[in-house]
Amino acid sequence: MRIVGGTARGRALLGPPKNLQLRPTSDKVREAVFDVLAAGKGGAISGRAIDLFAGTGGYGIEALSRGASDVVFVDRSPAACALIRENLQRLDLEERGRVHAGDTERLISRLASSGERPFDLAFIDPPYGEGAAAPAAERLLEEGLLAPDGIVVIESSVRETVDTPPALEAFRQKRYGDTCIAFLRPAGQSSGTASRSNPGKPAKPAAGASS
Repeated sequence: MRIVGGTARGRALLGPPKNLQLRPTSDKVREAVFDVLAAGKGGAISGRAIDLFAGTGGYGIEALSRGASDVVFVDRSPAACALIRENLQRLDLEERGRVHAGDTERLISRLASSGERPFDLAFIDPPYGEGAAAPAAERLLEEGLLAPDGIVVIESSVRETVDTPPALEAFRQKRYGDTCIAFLRPAGQSSGTASRSNPGKPAKPAAGASS
């Protein structure tokens, strides 16, 4: 596992030990996601991000490398959170990353109650088949933690369906082997949001994938 763009490009991330049941996103998929998010920006992104079900922290650390001002990492596993902290330290990014261990939806509410500012990017990559992506996205919206022009990236298996929360709409969807990536934005946004992320591509009608 390596960072594929930005200031830490080529630097290795520590992977999970065998006793830690994680499914890191491949470098190829992560690179494809950021090709969409940073289209027309020379590979760079901006703003704040939150990495939910963060695992090794690959999405959030990639965002930091590419210019995100700060990233909040959330994972229910204390061991995974320790791994994220170690990866942040190895890449000298710990000052721009905060790591929280605990239940995802409860932590979202706790962040909101503590006055956390809205996020411009939200990465949601729960264990496949748990049906946790849509509820996490809904909680972000309910708590006001997604910026009005924010983007939500959901990773899931192509064999499962991820329902689009009513307040979000999908504007692009991609498949990479067993992996489905859906890009969503607040419903009612103009096409400028999609164009900012992916010039010239039409909106997609669904946020999930089924076999």
